[in-house]
Amino acid sequence: MMGQQLHGLSFNDLRHLERQLSNGLHSVEDKKKQKIIEENERLRKQVEELQRTVKTANYDGGEKEEESDSDISVTSLQLGLSCDGNKKRKASKSESVCNDSRSQMGSE
Repeated sequence: MMGQQLHGLSFNDLRHLERQLSNGLHSVEDKKKQKIIEENERLRKQVEELQRTVKTANYDGGEKEEESDSDISVTSLQLGLSCDGNKKRKASKSESVCNDSRSQMGSE
């Protein structure tokens, strides 16, 4: 596989080996793409669930945020960013969303 034992192979053997390696590489690439698609779908569902959780928490708490602020906090959580970087929000809102979301993430 590393090319150290190729000296005794004929041209046809080398072509055959090349095709086998190429097919194997394509299989690996296809499997990798499928894993990425599955992971993206899992993360999309997780984002949707977090958005529902944040919206429910906002309505239950009597406090209504703009949707863009909610989207920013969910995106920050998905990327592992702290909510301190979001300067558009008031400190109290930022802390409550971060604390609620962390407890949700920790329970999964």
